[in-house]
Amino acid sequence: MLAKGPTGFRIEAFKFMIYISIPIIASQLFNNPETTQRIVDYYKFIEYPPEDADTTEMKKDLQEMQSKLAQARMRKILMQRQLEGLDESMSQKSTDEGIFHERDGKTEKVTSWWNIRTWFSPKAQ
Repeated sequence: MLAKGPTGFRIEAFKFMIYISIPIIASQLFNNPETTQRIVDYYKFIEYPPEDADTTEMKKDLQEMQSKLAQARMRKILMQRQLEGLDESMSQKSTDEGIFHERDGKTEKVTSWWNIRTWFSPKAQ
């Protein structure tokens, strides 16, 4: 709200001067590299940790974790290859020879090796 009268003009001029001068002064002050460096040093906005035992230990732990992860990946790949080989040999065996199961003294051909009764049936004694 504007102030009225001759004193109102002085107050408005003073407020306008403040509004304009603050950004100009701040720009001049903080564009100076020496001032910026003093502020950064005083408040320690940027502080790098020194190389000490903690950081080297953390680096060593990270390398150990990476090596364990690489070993786990290799084990997973080997297991997948073994399973693929077993699947191939099983499918080849079932197509070539057929799978037979002995029940009650009789031998019968099993059409699917996933058939539950062939796995869980009691064996003939």
